[in-house]
Amino acid sequence: MIDSRPATQAIRAAGTLVLMMMLAGRVPAETFTVTSSSNSGTNTLRWAIDQANTEYATQHNIEFSVTQVNITTPLPEITRPVQINEVPDSDNVTITGGANAGDGLVFDIPSSETNFSKLNNVTIEDFAGSGVVIDSDGSGNIELELCTIYNNGAKGVLIQSSEDADVANCTISDNGSRGIDVRIGGKDCFIYSCTINGNSSTGVYLYDGSTATDDIAIVRDCQITDNGAVASKGGVQIWNSGSRVNENHIYENFGPGVKIGMDFTTDNEVRENNIFLNSGKGIQSASDQSPPVLGRFSIDETGGTVTIPYTIDATGIPNETFYVDFYVSDDDGEGAAWLGYGSTTSGSPGGILSGEATVPWNYSYDYPPELAGNYTLDETELIVATVSRGPGDPDTSEFSAEVDVAAEIADRYVFYNNSSWDDTSAAEPEDDDAIATDKEALLPGETAEFKHYTSYVSGLNGIMIDIHWTEGAIDASDFVFKVGNDDNPGSWATAPAPIEVDVRSGAGVDGSDRITIIWADSAIRGEWLQVTMLANADTCLNENDVFYFGNAPGETGDSATDAIVDATDITDTRNHPHPFFDPAPIDCNYDFNRDKRGNSIDVLIARSNQTTPETALQLIDP
Repeated sequence: MIDSRPATQAIRAAGTLVLMMMLAGRVPAETFTVTSSSNSGTNTLRWAIDQANTEYATQHNIEFSVTQVNITTPLPEITRPVQINEVPDSDNVTITGGANAGDGLVFDIPSSETNFSKLNNVTIEDFAGSGVVIDSDGSGNIELELCTIYNNGAKGVLIQSSEDADVANCTISDNGSRGIDVRIGGKDCFIYSCTINGNSSTGVYLYDGSTATDDIAIVRDCQITDNGAVASKGGVQIWNSGSRVNENHIYENFGPGVKIGMDFTTDNEVRENNIFLNSGKGIQSASDQSPPVLGRFSIDETGGTVTIPYTIDATGIPNETFYVDFYVSDDDGEGAAWLGYGSTTSGSPGGILSGEATVPWNYSYDYPPELAGNYTLDETELIVATVSRGPGDPDTSEFSAEVDVAAEIADRYVFYNNSSWDDTSAAEPEDDDAIATDKEALLPGETAEFKHYTSYVSGLNGIMIDIHWTEGAIDASDFVFKVGNDDNPGSWATAPAPIEVDVRSGAGVDGSDRITIIWADSAIRGEWLQVTMLANADTCLNENDVFYFGNAPGETGDSATDAIVDATDITDTRNHPHPFFDPAPIDCNYDFNRDKRGNSIDVLIARSNQTTPETALQLIDP
């Protein structure tokens, strides 16, 4: 005999469930299928909405067996949770309104409802009013996904008096007013991965008219373009507190890219967006947070990074963290592509903060298609930045002033001017042949060695600097020269003035500019020369560049611990002759007059320039 008890028990359980739902005023969820494209009548969209509103269930479904619905008079409001076209792999359904159809779909779900509603893969177009209106008091979420809201007479999507409304992966375009309008009472709205373009007024408008930081909206990963042709309303307008606009492409809008519109708003964060080619400011902000001040940036090609110094005015703002976002500029002062960020914290009582951030040098565009791709920052581009603070603090600042790449010292040289290696005292390309290839500049923090000083009898009469990316006309006023012979350069005397400063564009290493500085023969002799190239608008350096060269005539480098010229140097010079058939190379330690010979003249130079431990060139540690 077949045991029928399990089936009987199941039937009884189902009956009990139905009875409980009926006692609660609910019926089981149903699916209402729209089979007619007409404005009204059985099996139309109007009929399905009426059925879903009338039968009080947990959540009904409305599906379509047609792909086009034509509406000529206003549809009823949706007052119960419902999922519309939420069928896997469903076809897109187009709902077309007319001149007398009013708004498209209106969700007005009461506060007693806790279940969510969803509109999926539906096109709503040509309604005289707004395409979708969400005016619900219910705590259940309302989602729009994969929808196209197009060419409606008013707003594309209007969200008001509603919490937890999400608009994701939708196209909101060519509507007669704002694309997405989040109004008073609407909060915790998530607008994600949408294309919002061509709307007559603002693309995304966020307004609640208060200072409550209750996260009215998060706008993320959207393409917001070509909005605001009427009265230049721009891409995004924020007239509330507590919103987040992050990781969007906001470009080619009429008016500002993002406008933070009132002085009472606070805690609106606009970060990590690509904002470019808008007809107004990239960010127009009423925030009392001033933009950061940037120094020129430097590029590390080996590490693939960019380093940017900055300062922030944190006067009267103690113990606060500031986030500085850096962008490639569109050459009009907007942050076209986000590079990365740095942060710094103020102490007590605040003040001017200085910081430095190192961020990746690569950036990307997803939109528009003609720009889409990955890029690498180079010295031809400009950088701007914004500053933001934590929750409850002022809105993100406007973009800073643009900065260019900092000049970069490629190398520094000493050369034997007016020697047999260049045959002239004037600055000219032949000076390159007179560079002392075995010498290099002494830098602060290093201890002097033989490679840092020459033994040329005419002293220090020529140095060169190779530098990338200067802009001004460099002359002697861009330098400070001092001479001395101890470890305290601050007390050194002013050096004799150079007789010539010459710049040859592109003549240096790797296409850098080569600066040649010449002194009279023997003007600087037997001592150290400190060269300070100033950080200014001509040099484009972020900080002064300081280096040293020394001179000890007759010194052969015979000792690693001193630069004394004595009998050992005289003997060594005599023992290293270079007749005309065996010319001395430029790095010869015994050719003191640089005539390409090693002979009695050089022996005489060593003998005539002998020094003691007190008078010798000191191996300084500046």
